[in-house]
Amino acid sequence: MSDQGTLTVERWLPYPPQEVWRALTDPALLAQWWAAGDVRPTVGHGFTLDMGEFGQQPCHVVAVDPEHLMAYRFSDGAVAPPHDDHLAPSGGRDGHAPVS
Repeated sequence: MSDQGTLTVERWLPYPPQEVWRALTDPALLAQWWAAGDVRPTVGHGFTLDMGEFGQQPCHVVAVDPEHLMAYRFSDGAVAPPHDDHLAPSGGRDGHAPVS
C-alpha cells in the first residue's frame, strides 16, 4: 500500500493481453466473471454494474489505452474504490498477461 492509500494487486493470467482486454471490455464476458453492465472502453462512458447483493452501482470510464488500461470510477456513495486494470505483456512468461 502506498502513502496515498492505493492497493495494487498483480495477477498473472494464462491469456494474452488481447484476450484479457476483451474480458474487461465486452459486457457479455465481463458478466461471466465480474458483474453485468454496459461497459465500453470509451472515456466518459457511464454505465451501471449489477453487483448482486451490493445493488446497482453507477460507474464512469476515466481512462482507456486499448489493450493496456481500462480505468473506471464508481460514483459517489458506491461500495467500491476506484478500479484500474493495467495490462502488460508477460515479460518472460509467454502467453501470460499481468493485470494490476
